[in-house]
Amino acid sequence: MSGATMTLWTAQSPIVLETLEREGIYRVRRAFVEQKYGRSGWNFSAAYGFFVRQARSILPPPEGAESPVWCWPDPRWVGLEGDCALLRLTVPEEQVLLFDARRWNAVLNLSYLPRSEEDRAAFDRELERQGVKDPLDLFRTPFYPQLRRRVEESWKGLFDPPEEGYAQAAVWELRREWVERCS
Repeated sequence: MSGATMTLWTAQSPIVLETLEREGIYRVRRAFVEQKYGRSGWNFSAAYGFFVRQARSILPPPEGAESPVWCWPDPRWVGLEGDCALLRLTVPEEQVLLFDARRWNAVLNLSYLPRSEEDRAAFDRELERQGVKDPLDLFRTPFYPQLRRRVEESWKGLFDPPEEGYAQAAVWELRREWVERCS
């Protein structure tokens, strides 16, 4: 433990705030995520399933944590919906998993994450060579299992250090002592 902390921001509903106040800790259950985003479709399930599996391998969650809590180093990126409150957190750095928000968006779109422009061009040539007109067909059909695995393997680049200004974060839990301010 380094003792270093990171300031993060998150938007949370009144029930999360009540749970934090009552229990001192809040952990997301997978069922809550499925209830909120389940209607988003199969692409969200594939992307989110990858995120959770990979995040677990990088930063093992505490017992009872099934899904991460989304946070941002910059409060401008936090989307406030309905009666959510904006929370300013001070979190131990070893509890934070950083990733690039643009790369996460690419994963949500089931897109290939190239390591370089040359890698992107080579992948595009392979799609063309195999007659793939729409890259989503790699996920919509059973016809391209190797290409699909190649796309999914590329997603591991999501957790490479984010570019300045595009950092997003995930934590496995919220703790009452991390909350500095609520607005």
